[in-house]
Amino acid sequence: MSDTFQPYSDPANLAVIRAIGSSVVLDVAPDEELSAQKLIDPIAQAYEEGHLLVARMDSKTPGGFGDVDLILLVIVPVVIEVLGELGKQLLTMGFDALKKRIKEKEANKSKAIEIIEVTVEQKYKLVNQKVKSKKARSKEKIAKQALKIHIKKQLEIESENTESH
Repeated sequence: MSDTFQPYSDPANLAVIRAIGSSVVLDVAPDEELSAQKLIDPIAQAYEEGHLLVARMDSKTPGGFGDVDLILLVIVPVVIEVLGELGKQLLTMGFDALKKRIKEKEANKSKAIEIIEVTVEQKYKLVNQKVKSKKARSKEKIAKQALKIHIKKQLEIESENTESH
């Protein structure tokens, strides 16, 4: 078992990244739905290999994506960062193991919510600076909120604001 989160090599992790990424894109940039279906896997693979795909504003690069500025270029790495951080802090790698660990104790659930909130805020700006997506910058507030909601939904946890007491 790897001690790092494998977004592409582990099929279960990749399936979750696809689900979260697609849901966020539908909420934030529905015009990217077709791109999301085609590009989530290559973005996750590149990230696992230590590379970020960068938004390009020219279509002169042969073999490239052309004129690309997709919010997806930021969404996928942020999802990977959040899930990786959850794994590090909860000492469990792999999405299914994370989900189980969070359900074990209320303290784990609270910690997971905090990790999600903080990591999305920190990593969104950091990844977008590297990716240089103007679209991701203009949709930052709504994208960060959608990321938090859909990651929690996949982990079957709710934020304190939406719980009934």
